[in-house]
Amino acid sequence: MFKETFPRQRLLVVCGAVAILCGDPFVVSAAEFTSDQPDQSVGLQEIVVTAEKRSERLEDAPVSMSVVSADSMLQNNELNLQDYYTSVPGLSISDQGAGGRVIVAVRGLSSGGLLNPTVGITIDDVPVGSSVTTDINGTQYIPQLDPEDLQRVEVLKGPQGTLYGASSLGGVIRFVTLAPDLTSTGGRVEVDGNTIPGAGSGYGVRAGVNVPVIADTLAIRVSAFVREDPGYVDDPTHGQNNVNTSNVEGVRFDSLWQATQALSLRVQVLAEDRRGYDGTVDTNYLDQPLTPGKLTQDRLPGFTSYAYNNQMYIATLAFRADYFDITSISSYSRTVDDESQSNYQPAFSPSAEQLFGVGGSGIFYPIDTSKATQEIRLTSSTSSKFQWLVGAFGTAESNPVNNYTAEANNLQTGAPVGVLLAGLESSAYHEVAAYADLKYQFTDRFDVQVGGRESHNWQRYNQILAGPLVGPTYAFATRTDDSSFTYLVTPEFRVSDSLMTYARIASGYEPGGPNTPSSPTAAATIPLSYKPSTTTNYELGVKSRLFDRRLSIDADIYYIDWSKIQLTAYGPAFIPYIFNGGKAKSEGAELQVDAKPLETLTLSAAFAYTDAILTNNVGQGFTGTSGDPLPYSSKYTANLTAEKTFKLSRSVDGFVGGTAAYVGKRYENFPPSVGAPTPFVPSYSRVDARTGIVWDGYTVTGYVKNVTNERGVLSSLPENLVYTNSGTWATAFIAPRTVGISVLKRF
Repeated sequence: MFKETFPRQRLLVVCGAVAILCGDPFVVSAAEFTSDQPDQSVGLQEIVVTAEKRSERLEDAPVSMSVVSADSMLQNNELNLQDYYTSVPGLSISDQGAGGRVIVAVRGLSSGGLLNPTVGITIDDVPVGSSVTTDINGTQYIPQLDPEDLQRVEVLKGPQGTLYGASSLGGVIRFVTLAPDLTSTGGRVEVDGNTIPGAGSGYGVRAGVNVPVIADTLAIRVSAFVREDPGYVDDPTHGQNNVNTSNVEGVRFDSLWQATQALSLRVQVLAEDRRGYDGTVDTNYLDQPLTPGKLTQDRLPGFTSYAYNNQMYIATLAFRADYFDITSISSYSRTVDDESQSNYQPAFSPSAEQLFGVGGSGIFYPIDTSKATQEIRLTSSTSSKFQWLVGAFGTAESNPVNNYTAEANNLQTGAPVGVLLAGLESSAYHEVAAYADLKYQFTDRFDVQVGGRESHNWQRYNQILAGPLVGPTYAFATRTDDSSFTYLVTPEFRVSDSLMTYARIASGYEPGGPNTPSSPTAAATIPLSYKPSTTTNYELGVKSRLFDRRLSIDADIYYIDWSKIQLTAYGPAFIPYIFNGGKAKSEGAELQVDAKPLETLTLSAAFAYTDAILTNNVGQGFTGTSGDPLPYSSKYTANLTAEKTFKLSRSVDGFVGGTAAYVGKRYENFPPSVGAPTPFVPSYSRVDARTGIVWDGYTVTGYVKNVTNERGVLSSLPENLVYTNSGTWATAFIAPRTVGISVLKRF
């Protein structure tokens, strides 16, 4: 846990594995790229994105961005962020085994858990989840949309405060869905099954249909899915196997009414339900399972489950005038998390033993967040040399009264014996913002984009605490408000029809807010609020499409200055609070290369170097010092993908492919004490393989995930919250080798 060995041998094995999967065609000569008479059908597909809130080609967007297509997600059986995040340079996650809630970081911009998110998540330009932390683990809710309902996932890297506002100081993940088709009827049905040898089995069923109710005027798209992911962690103490089996189901209704050529209304309803149990494993500080050769845990019964329910309603009204477009996006969402914060906390076990004579302690911390948003924007015609976009945004978030408790529990049965702490809390967040984005084309090859956004938010927090750990009943209420201005300046120069370069200066912010003292003593000793933190990104990038679009290269270098960074410290009774701790920086480089030298062969490679550290000595008792790395991000990540198609007969096509990824060492937090080593999880590599056939609307795919059965670590935390070289740690591993098959029918 406290030493690093850079596994160059693994990286060589990974590269070789992809080459073997694809056979001799993996090696492509320069002559094949520079043929005098190239086949025009060979080129890479042109990708259109909407990251800047207008449609443009990916190669024309002056921002670092990775795109994951829905087709590749389906073909590779990548059904959630944990499956495909390694294909995006600069994107990192810390999955703590809680069923899809993860800590997300882009370009290394994270300062640990318990804090406000630094990456925005949107579905069709609607923010998902809260703008401020509502989770005692600091994790974010990540939607699990059926890939059949998606066009693509766009990952914007670097601050995006001008167009996306709060909590996008590191980047934004955009889920872009498929709109209903007004002209044709179609649908699909897919079933799949998978198993982890020696562990559990899973399945999935998904179906959807698009129907033009009135041709060219009204269409609906309806879909549903249910999935069970196999478990692989046992709890022998309580006689349970595969305890981390999880179940996900969702439905989506989407309608599009084209009232006139200029006016349209799109209405979407999405619902998702996700249930399961903690998937962490009991290990030592070196991430070695306490039961050699097996993945096991010993948890307090009844305190390892999670249950998320998310509902979202979106209405998009669009009107196209002669010289500009008007878009109105209204949304309401509700996320209920009524079980997942029930977790075993050995940190409170001494108090449970002392006060009630039992060795177990669990925390029940439900979350019920509702959010309404409204955005209106005007966009100029793209045919003019001067393009502009202006808009206004507002959100109202509410967390109604929640009851939470820290209990003393029977260690064998989980039954509550007494209450250590009980609380009632409620909070609200409101934000309004106005923004503008202007672009002027000075010549056919040179243009400049500038933008700005002014945001203002108000927050309130109320709590009542009681119990032996608190003493007399304590009530606390506070309100905060703050403002932030973000901006961007982006000159863009097209060297040739196939080569574009850009420079980008852009800023982002995460809101400030109130702290939550647990007693009058804490209220007198900790700051009652904290200020917004801001980032400024300096970036140079190049995008090229060469050899008749057979080769695509996107590359960038960047430096990000992070000011008033929000950090976590601990007050009386080990209750956390947030304070502004000075500065940090992130610098690095990202590279994405895609190639299609033959009509039947596609290759892709991605690489990222990220160096994110504190740049000052924080003080206030904080253990981090200048030069300490920021949590959760790898300094080095790499990904290789190859796909080969071939003819099996006149009517049957085959394909074979593979993906290999390397994830470098990641630091899990700041040092446990000043001068102590920083805890980290080791690097790992992973190889996935797939093959299948396509025939008469059917696609049959066989796949193996984690071919080498690598035991990669996603996160590792001490169960008693004290970082030492002893005790039990809760470690989340990537899933072991998984073998599966899927059958898809389109009609």
